[in-house]
Formats: sequence, structure tokens, C-alpha cells
Amino acid sequence: MLSLNEWTLAILIIGGFVLLSCVCLWATGRFIPGLRFGKGSTDFGLIYGTAIGTIFALIFTFDIISAWQNHEHVAAQVSQEAANLNNIYQDLDAYPPEIRDPLQSEMRSYVEKVVGTEWALQAKGDDEQDPGTRGTMLDIYGHLTRYRPGTGAAEPLHEAMLDLVSENRTLRLERIKGGEAYLDGMMWLSLGLGAVILIGFSCLLNMASRTGHYTMHASLAFSIGLVCYMLLVYDYPYLGPGAVKPGPLRELTEKVWVAR
Repeated sequence: MLSLNEWTLAILIIGGFVLLSCVCLWATGRFIPGLRFGKGSTDFGLIYGTAIGTIFALIFTFDIISAWQNHEHVAAQVSQEAANLNNIYQDLDAYPPEIRDPLQSEMRSYVEKVVGTEWALQAKGDDEQDPGTRGTMLDIYGHLTRYRPGTGAAEPLHEAMLDLVSENRTLRLERIKGGEAYLDGMMWLSLGLGAVILIGFSCLLNMASRTGHYTMHASLAFSIGLVCYMLLVYDYPYLGPGAVKPGPLRELTEKVWVAR
């Protein structure tokens, strides 16, 4: 479903909620009218409905903030990894040509594999790694960790390079792990139960205007559908209309390293 464009996905989710809620409202009046509140209790029902809506809003706020913060964290990690790779690439200029040239070539190949192959695996929402991409990065790690500087003056630079390599291991792992869904089952359960209670309570209200009742009920369902749409879009950082793009990594091979 998340492979759909943003408008199609929004229409399906929000429209589905509106349709289902209106069917529930009709079914309540058609089959169990006795469960509806009396006409004199409408004002009190609205008071309780406001309290239920406030509680639901708190649950939604907690979920959407959690999903959004994780989404922004993953986007920041991608930019940080690109900056880390660029630092490694530039620092290789200080190494002998027999070390520098093949490693810079491997780094270009690595970034192209991340953007072209591994990114599609991340979009599945798991921690799957492309063996070829991982192997290329391990080759780069191996060459740098085995290298021994010929002079004492080159040792500080090489130590700094090894620090960058160590940092890259962490950034790469966090980028791949970031593709997993952030909201767990309990978060979705609390949101789902809150939506059921809120829509169910709205079905039991007894309003003088049937058209007005349907209009208010559909508006409530529209709002809940919009909540679910936003959560789905941001819960999977690498999938859907709001997916994190590999732009910072792609720019390395298409602009930054080409210009050098």
C-alpha cells in the first residue's frame, strides 16, 4: 500500500475511514436504536465526547511525535554518513597513489551500490544488507586497517582515518536499522482502540438533524483517517510518500567527487 503515491494513499485511507464510520452510524440507527442516548442527554454526551477526544488526541500526539522524530533522525543519519564518506574520500589524497586510487575507486563503487541496490532493500522495512555492497565496504575497511604508514608524520592522519572508518561502521548500521517500522504493536493498539471508542461514542449520540449527525460523524472519521495516514507515511522512513531519499549520498558521486 505504501508504494502508492501520496494522493491515492490518502484517498484510500481517509475515504475508507469515512465510509466505514458512516456505515457504523447507519447500522446503529437501523439495528440497535435502543442503545442511543436519549435526546435530553445530548449536551452531556458532548461533554463526555470532548473528554474522550482529548484523550485520543494525547495518544495521537505521542505516536506522531515518536514517528516524526525517528523519521528526522534517519534523515540526519543519511546526511551524516554522506559527510563521513566524503571525509574519508578526501583524506585519501594524503596516501600514496597505490593506496589512494584503488580505494577512491572502490568508494565510488560503494556509494553507487548503496543508492542503486541497497536502498531498495531498506525500503522493505527490515535490516537486510546487500552482500555486494557490504563486501565492497569491508574491502575498504580491510585495506585501511592493514595499512601501515611509512613515516611517523603520517601516523596521526592515519589514526584519524581509522576513527572515520570506525564511525562509518556505526553510521552504516544505523542507516540500515532505520528502515524498520518505529511504532510497535502497543502504540497501534492504543490508537486503534481510541479511534473505535471515539467513533462508537459518536454513533450513540442522538441529534435532531440526521444530516448534521452524518456530517459531524464523517468529519470525525476524516480526522482519524488523516491521523493514520500521517503515521503510516512517517513510520517507515524509507518507504511511502514521505520516504527519506538517498540524495546526500547520490551527490557524492554525481557532484562532489566528480568535481574533484
